Amino acid sequence: MYIKESLFLSLLLIFLTSCGSDSASNNESDTTYTSQALLGPVVDADVEIYNATDLAAGVLCTIQTTDSDELDLAGKIHIPEECIDNEGLYLLLVSGGFDIDADDDGQLDEKPTQVTGRFHTLLTGDQLVSGEAKATVLTEAAYQNVRYLLATKSSQENIIKALDRSTQYLLKQDLNNDGSIDHLDLSVWHPRLDRESTKLSLEQLELLVQDIHQNLSTAQHAVKLFDAIEPSLGEFSDLGDADHILLNDQRLYVATILGISVVDVSDYDNLQILKQISSFIPAQTIDMSMIGNWLYVQSGSGATSDNTVTLYNVTDADNPVLTSSDLYHPDGFDLNKFHVDGDYGYAAIHRVNNPDDYNTISHEFRIDILDLTEPTQPVLIGSLDIDTFGSAMAVRGERLYLGTDIGPYLQPGGLSVIDIGNPTTPSLISKLDLNAVLDIKVIGSRGYAITASEIGGDANDLLTVFDLSNDNDISVTGSIDTSYDVWTKKHLLIQDGNVYLATPDGISIFDITDPTHPHRIDRVITRGAANSLALSGSIVFAAVDQFGLQLFDMSGSTSVESPAIVGRIDVPDVQEITTTSGNHAFAERQGRLKAEAVSPR
Repeated sequence: MYIKESLFLSLLLIFLTSCGSDSASNNESDTTYTSQALLGPVVDADVEIYNATDLAAGVLCTIQTTDSDELDLAGKIHIPEECIDNEGLYLLLVSGGFDIDADDDGQLDEKPTQVTGRFHTLLTGDQLVSGEAKATVLTEAAYQNVRYLLATKSSQENIIKALDRSTQYLLKQDLNNDGSIDHLDLSVWHPRLDRESTKLSLEQLELLVQDIHQNLSTAQHAVKLFDAIEPSLGEFSDLGDADHILLNDQRLYVATILGISVVDVSDYDNLQILKQISSFIPAQTIDMSMIGNWLYVQSGSGATSDNTVTLYNVTDADNPVLTSSDLYHPDGFDLNKFHVDGDYGYAAIHRVNNPDDYNTISHEFRIDILDLTEPTQPVLIGSLDIDTFGSAMAVRGERLYLGTDIGPYLQPGGLSVIDIGNPTTPSLISKLDLNAVLDIKVIGSRGYAITASEIGGDANDLLTVFDLSNDNDISVTGSIDTSYDVWTKKHLLIQDGNVYLATPDGISIFDITDPTHPHRIDRVITRGAANSLALSGSIVFAAVDQFGLQLFDMSGSTSVESPAIVGRIDVPDVQEITTTSGNHAFAERQGRLKAEAVSPR
């Protein structure tokens, strides 16, 4: 019924072959490798084949799936031998055509279903040679989960590892009986014959199939598949809208607009609220830090007059005592950023002079250095004028590294090196102009920052690496597009040569062992947007919108393996987390969701 002159083409091929064209046989091999496009079998579809580790090289070859009224023969993809290398990894993009068994009942449909969308599969050359590989709704789900690795030209090894982890979310059976559930099982899964081997419900599968039939984006439904499968190991719903979290030993301090809650996290399976201290924090918590027995909480809404620093005495870890609700807030100034290191505090402040007179209006920016030897009585000991809003700070020895944001007239920010050897007379050593520096971490002679790729707009932010070995000549050694407009106050954490970045759909992990070539190596999917991250030991805690805290065990891996959730607590709208000690880690986000750019889609 669906055969289109296949007999004629077969006879024509036999005729041409029998004519004895030696030149044709010498130029190209007649060998082909066969795969299959299966929602039900999809006939007359166009298939484009790409090198998965180098999409920019373009289409390697284009093929059309076979048309047949026998389900086992329909939707076949015959790939010429010269198109692939056994050692390579390939992306097959299937678009258009007709699904001839849309209800997967094993019978030819009376009327085929037109496919107006596309779906993908990632296959090695060896899998293609085997003749058993397929493009299915599950390979599409896995592709959507790992395609960010293709966009960043990740290695074949990393892509296959990510496919293996995705497969373990999707399948519950070792289909090829080799002792493990991995990408090899994903490639041979048959939507009709192996339906019981998937962890997904029929409804979840049908949603993705409908997306493909109707040319709708599969990304949203695909990501939800992985979210829905993720285990939860206990939760709280009574902490309110937590803005910021800090871990000290086995106590978690949660800041909300109502005050501070203390949570016992010594038992991942039994997280308990020990104490709630009521106090009014004017707006969301921007930052938290603990020095000795003192907890500093910066709250407000950024560069506004309501920003302030609240101080708690935590000598008794289970019973914080509010000692100051407005520790430092100089008259007439807005507090942009507050950073504590040892006995000193660093306040980035801003004031508008003559705001009602357009002709004389001016802006004043400054860094104040405070002696916090007696935390309840900070003493201003030094100041330095700066050129725009202070947005991020890190201290290393006698140097303060100050990240600044875009100015009030869209003037660029940057990264400044400030001499604080004598804190009473800080001085600017140098500044590297950049669009904006939103967070900065310093390890040794390297700086790691989230920077804006442009002034204004919605462009993705960059992970940028700096060489700080020469105070007078700091420079960028490498950068990578994060694939997100992160837009948070606490973006990244660093451990063992990896950067962990909270994103709108989880945690992105970058390898920074080569400072000239930072590159993404993995991603952890969280149920919602990750609000903040902090690390200690092998445990990462992710604070996730609407789903609270998720704990990930990252142990046993030099490259990041698939993490296992080891505990969970429900803290809606968590925005930031910090850590000071213990064997735990936590997560953050306050960004706007942006789709990842990857080609082909």
